[in-house]
Amino acid sequence: MSGLASMTQNQTCFTTGDPLTALLRGRLRLSPWLGTIVVGLIINIPIMLLASLNDLWFDHNDFPIVMTQPQGVTGADLLPLSLIGCALWDIASILQKQRQRVTALQAFADSEREDEPPWRFKKIRIRYRFTGRDLNAQLIQRAIELSENKYCSIYATLRAAVELTSDYEIVDE
Repeated sequence: MSGLASMTQNQTCFTTGDPLTALLRGRLRLSPWLGTIVVGLIINIPIMLLASLNDLWFDHNDFPIVMTQPQGVTGADLLPLSLIGCALWDIASILQKQRQRVTALQAFADSEREDEPPWRFKKIRIRYRFTGRDLNAQLIQRAIELSENKYCSIYATLRAAVELTSDYEIVDE
């Protein structure tokens, strides 16, 4: 992100590229979608997390969240991950109803934060990549708009405090 010398940059990625590794790490689950298998992000963020020993936290479904460094996530990592997870959940559901033949869905979040504590998020940009056959760009754009403007609670919460932008690309199989 050019021209922002006083900002730090981070990138968070959700991808369907390596589902076996993601499953083994316990971060993703498989779900059926129009006769294919799509990897879906699992994020369960309760109002209150229960701390355990060794920086291992559990959500309200006992799903582990490893918050050690450098191997685990930080609390700040969870914000763009939550945004991606919320948006993708909505988008995938809408595209399924539209009968779009999506075989893979990726999202990347680039974030810019202040250099000084508390390192507030200034910008988050989501880049979506849709892979499939005969995908309709207008229907994909509509699914993104519905998620960002109507259904995604994380997007609605952050909109007033953080500059949120998105774009997408379609990869035809």
